[in-house]
Amino acid sequence: MWDYLTEGTNGHSLLDVISNEDAAMLDYQGGKKGQSTLSSFNAGISGEVFELPAGAVAYAAGIEYGKEWFYDKSDSFTTNGGVMGKGGSSAQGEREQYASYAEVAVPVIENLTVTLAGRYDYYDDESDVGGQFSPQVAVEYRPIDSLLLRGLYAETFRAPDMQRLFGEPTSAYSTVIDTPTCEASGPGPACDKIESLPITIGANPELEAETGKNYNLGMVWDYNDLNLTLDYWIVEIDNLVNDPSAQYILDHSDAFTDKIIRDANGKLIQVNTQAINMSSQKTSGIDFSIGYRYETANLGDLTARLEGTYLLKWEEQLTPDSEALDLIDGEGSAPKIRGNLNLGWSYNDFATNLLFKYTDSMNGDRMDYFVENGLDADYSVTIDSHVEVNWSASYLVNDALKISTGINNLFDAGPEIDQTQSSWPHYPRSYYNVVGREYYLALEMNF
Repeated sequence: MWDYLTEGTNGHSLLDVISNEDAAMLDYQGGKKGQSTLSSFNAGISGEVFELPAGAVAYAAGIEYGKEWFYDKSDSFTTNGGVMGKGGSSAQGEREQYASYAEVAVPVIENLTVTLAGRYDYYDDESDVGGQFSPQVAVEYRPIDSLLLRGLYAETFRAPDMQRLFGEPTSAYSTVIDTPTCEASGPGPACDKIESLPITIGANPELEAETGKNYNLGMVWDYNDLNLTLDYWIVEIDNLVNDPSAQYILDHSDAFTDKIIRDANGKLIQVNTQAINMSSQKTSGIDFSIGYRYETANLGDLTARLEGTYLLKWEEQLTPDSEALDLIDGEGSAPKIRGNLNLGWSYNDFATNLLFKYTDSMNGDRMDYFVENGLDADYSVTIDSHVEVNWSASYLVNDALKISTGINNLFDAGPEIDQTQSSWPHYPRSYYNVVGREYYLALEMNF
């Protein structure tokens, strides 16, 4: 690449047409080798212990053992930074996991069951993740046959993925805005994009396990052909493992000062985006579903089902001392409502469905910056709501053959653009993708 750019008297511009010969010279196809193995063993026992007036006490208990090993190696030329715009690294690690669990379901009174459970996990590896005991309590009460009330409290423990624990850092590049310098200087050249800023990505052997607590209160109601579920839940996670982007780190520089590298003159030269344990995350919401089935005399069966989630809270705290970030009403938010509506019709051996998938609007990734600098007059700081429609149909030819067809994303809806994002891909990849309309045809045959 260097020889090409500097060839001749004035060199070559990348805006010029590149000949096939030069393109072949510039191209490099790297290689990568990898392998992973997983072996596991588990044994369990379950049954009934004894009888109580309200019913039998049931139990389950068991042990588990697992061993993982993997390696992932790029070719040495790519690993050493010889390919512009690409990074490569090598990783290798192994660990053993031990676990034991026990659960007992006690019918306290008629139609009231309390389930007590506990699990102990221990990880033996170079990262010293360690282990933890996680208890769980669940209650189910059925005051009438058609109504179920339920509640849950559980603690959780999750070790980091091996790919995030073991490996060498990888060099890459990102397009960013130096937010701290921009805010200090005000609108001007200091707020221009920095193209191809060196960043470090990859594993972090210092990661710790995630721990958390879950709470849930809910109900299930069945009445003839009507089904209704409603659940209120709270999830709290500490030591959340995440891979913040370079722009996210710069936007929250107070919490990530050790991740931002500058030269003696204060010029931004690199950002470290390796996986880290962020302080905590708290979410709460309501899950709901309602379904109905109507059987006609001569025209088949009609079904309708609406289900979704309404977010009440989503907060992240980057460090124990930092202010909690509101990811619903603040910038870089999550949609408050996500839901699906499924409408179906079946007649004899034929069935067809329409699925409507809805994602609520949300705030842009850098809304606060755009508002504070008056850019919201020219750019939208919110992301539009989104609807996709899928259609499917199937026909049972006989007991052995079934034909299915359908169109996903029937109206070719693209991702909703975030005009506040400073770099590719300019839309929230957690909620949308760029795949447009898809057609499929499937044949199922039983022998």
